[in-house]
Amino acid sequence: MPTLTYNSYSVLQDSAGKDNLILVNLSYTDGDGNIGLEEYQTQYPFGDNDPFHNNLFIYYYVEQGGVFKKVSNPLSPSNDTINFHERIGNLTPTGKSKWIYGDLQLKIPANPFNIDPSKVKFECQLVDRDLNKSNLVATPVVEVKL
Repeated sequence: MPTLTYNSYSVLQDSAGKDNLILVNLSYTDGDGNIGLEEYQTQYPFGDNDPFHNNLFIYYYVEQGGVFKKVSNPLSPSNDTINFHERIGNLTPTGKSKWIYGDLQLKIPANPFNIDPSKVKFECQLVDRDLNKSNLVATPVVEVKL
C-alpha cells in the first residue's frame, strides 16, 4: 500500500507581487512499487472517464465564513468542484526489488478561475495500480495574497 507524506509548501509571486503558484512538496513510498500508469493503460478503471484515470488526487478547499469548503468549478456544466487531480506515469523500478520512494512537487494556481481566495488548503491521496489508496494528507492553511 502506498504512503504519502506532506513535506512543505511555498508560494511563487508574479511581477506585481501577487501570489501566482503554490508549490506543494510531498514524498511517497510503496513496498511493491506499483505506482503510476502507462499511457496505454486506458481500460477500466483507468480510462478517460473512469474513477482512477488519475492516480494522484488533489482536493482544493477555500475558507468561506471560517470553514474550509470545496468550491464549484465555474466552467463545469455538472457543478463539479475544483480539484487538481493528476495522472502520474509509471514509477515501477526495474530489477528485483520493487520497493520505491521519492518526492513529488505539485504546482497549483493560487487563484484558479479568478475566485479570489484568501485562505486555501489541499488534501492529497495516491492510488497504486491495485487500487490501494494511500493515507490522506493535508497541507496547512495557505494564506493567498492577491
